[in-house]
Amino acid sequence: MNNATGQWPDSLFYDSYSYDFSGFDYFGRQNNEQDMNDLIGSINRLGARIFIRDVSFLQFKSYHIVIPELAQDKRCLSNFLVFNELIKITPLINKISTLSRDEMRVVQKTLEDNLYLLKNNHYNFNAIFLYNIEVEAMTHMSIDLFLCMLCYKMGDNEKSYLYLDNYLKDKDAVNYLYYFGCKDYLSLLLKNRCLLEIQSFLSLFYGKDLSDEIIEDMSNPNDVFKSYNFGSFFSCKTADISNFGYYKMAPILKTIEAIKINNPINQMNLSSLFHNAY
Repeated sequence: MNNATGQWPDSLFYDSYSYDFSGFDYFGRQNNEQDMNDLIGSINRLGARIFIRDVSFLQFKSYHIVIPELAQDKRCLSNFLVFNELIKITPLINKISTLSRDEMRVVQKTLEDNLYLLKNNHYNFNAIFLYNIEVEAMTHMSIDLFLCMLCYKMGDNEKSYLYLDNYLKDKDAVNYLYYFGCKDYLSLLLKNRCLLEIQSFLSLFYGKDLSDEIIEDMSNPNDVFKSYNFGSFFSCKTADISNFGYYKMAPILKTIEAIKINNPINQMNLSSLFHNAY
């Protein structure tokens, strides 16, 4: 609620009130014009700016209003400038399986340098970076899991373990049993256990079938991304484009765009709405 993340403060569940509610004070408003006058006056007294854009091109009155100084989202410019660097590595991420070691280091360093901003601003790693059509395969992908796999591919088992441990912090073992098994595999590797010991341990805790799958997937670090098929694009000859979300939305977007073109809005006319508001 305080920073536009959608996360409610824990004070909502306190036993005692944070203040005494004495009811709403409507100040005896008579009409919308008077309300508008008072609201804009309050904004001016606070020293804030107001930006208004008319977006009524669908033929019903609609306005986009932004008051930067009063906005709930307090992210500063640096939170968005992060994309300047990240956008450069997007092509590399999407062909991660074929990168040279130097290129992988560039990806790792860039993501790690911006990890705090990426995670604390709730950026969708999949939506930003991954040009991938295999939606199901990417369901569980996150920046922590990606870095875990990248570090494992580069031979840094300690970092790989730490990123996987962080990825699993808020996950339950029932639905993420495979990943917990991979975490134990990495833990045993770090303890210099041989493959036979690892296999015996995993079989005991995860059963033979799952332990065999984990060992097979982890046996060759160079193949760690093979199941994700990064950078796969649809084939115009074979793909069923009706499965893509944009295909279903395209007719609506095209219709709205056509209406918008046919109903141009002169933003200078906005002043007539507020001629008595100052």
